[in-house]
Amino acid sequence: MDKAETFIKHNSPAEREAKYAIDKLAQLIPWKDNCNILDIGCGTGNVTHYILLPVFPKSTKNVIGVDNNKSTIEYANKNYGLENKLTFQQVDVVSDSTFFENYEKTFDHIFSFSCLHFVREQETALNNQHLQNIETRGRFQLLLRGIQ
Repeated sequence: MDKAETFIKHNSPAEREAKYAIDKLAQLIPWKDNCNILDIGCGTGNVTHYILLPVFPKSTKNVIGVDNNKSTIEYANKNYGLENKLTFQQVDVVSDSTFFENYEKTFDHIFSFSCLHFVREQETALNNQHLQNIETRGRFQLLLRGIQ
């Protein structure tokens, strides 16, 4: 079983949490036409495609899902990539400065559900890259899992 298959097999709780969160947030988010959206820690793209994409405005310009795992990104592009609308890229959110430089001040909304608690250098990831890539008055929606 490769990493993508393992991810899918064990990701149900995270998908339920993301669904619950986006159902609550969707009505509160001030969406705008032609927005650009980033999903950090997209894994296999299931949450991006089935949970996030349906609540985005129909006029959404671009949705990019990023994850550090090559096999999950390959799976996401193969199964959910939509030309010119939904794409997935392998990106290390702590150290891949090229991606973030290319998209500086691009994203109107950044989502990260059940991902950043796995990142050891959270402060670096948040301060140096993600928050710099939000368009003025953009939104960053973050969901971390509590561990007991």
